Amino acid sequence: MKTHQPRTEKPLFKTGDWLDAVLKNPNKQPDQRHFETAKLRIEQPECGVLIITPLSGYKKNIVISAGIHGNETAPIEMLNGIVTAILADQLEVRSRLLLIIGHPPAAVAGRRFVQVNLNRLFSGGHRNHPDSYETLRAVALERIMTEFFQDQEDRFHYDLHTAIRPSLYEKFAISPFGQTLSPSMLSLLANCGIEAVLQNHQPATTFSFFSHAALAATAFTFELGKAAPFGQNPLELSAIHLHLAHQITDQPEPLRVPEPAIFRVVHELVRSSKQYRLNVGDATQNFTPFELNTLIETDGLTDYRTSNINERIVFPNPDVPIGQRTGLMVVKT
Repeated sequence: MKTHQPRTEKPLFKTGDWLDAVLKNPNKQPDQRHFETAKLRIEQPECGVLIITPLSGYKKNIVISAGIHGNETAPIEMLNGIVTAILADQLEVRSRLLLIIGHPPAAVAGRRFVQVNLNRLFSGGHRNHPDSYETLRAVALERIMTEFFQDQEDRFHYDLHTAIRPSLYEKFAISPFGQTLSPSMLSLLANCGIEAVLQNHQPATTFSFFSHAALAATAFTFELGKAAPFGQNPLELSAIHLHLAHQITDQPEPLRVPEPAIFRVVHELVRSSKQYRLNVGDATQNFTPFELNTLIETDGLTDYRTSNINERIVFPNPDVPIGQRTGLMVVKT
């Protein structure tokens, strides 16, 4: 039989604000590791990580991560609002939760990352960067998530992001390689307000691929609009916010329509040399379509031209190191 720490009335955060506490001490271990109310047990294994367990039992095990890139603030603020509602007893928790602010130092700095892109360091991706903060963080997050899901079923992982560029599909999701999009998953995405879903074409080193491939979770990377600084985010996350509230309270929700458009990758763009050029303008939005035989990339020796009708680009970004991805070319299925 499980035992619990004695109940305490000491506030979990001095200000009552989880995000404020994290941003004020982004490199400090939490002072209070365990906290218990009449209904919940709350643990803080690391800065920016909360595990919330209902004392009366639960069915679902849900991970919600935000801020894996520190400048993607809207999902962080939404997640903080969920925590505030839980601590104020305004949101009844009937699912076990692992809530993560992924990269606190980068969030404080208003940067995507400090040394290395954290979302390229999971599933062994950290081995080339042994001395970075991001490597230590990736290893810690993998360990915490593995322990969280141990001996548990009904595993879900929502990894919440915002994109560098605007998108023709404002809110879209990436399904990890190897995950089959079932009708129930498409309904889940529709309830999150997702307009398009991209099926990844190969294993990756992202957080959502790790949770699906290593831990058999239903997992998605969510892109929820364009990145903005703290305090400058429009209140346009209502669909996914409402869906998460239904998941947390383990309540049924009305089915939203339509289901998202489904895309598959036909070519991965990679910066191959110093001479590499991505032939895409700075104002090009995600999912912008191109005409047949349009030159997309060249390094002086090899080119890539579109070979499909309505072939589109996602995540165009020429400012990456040699060997890293500069974008994905996709088609609708």
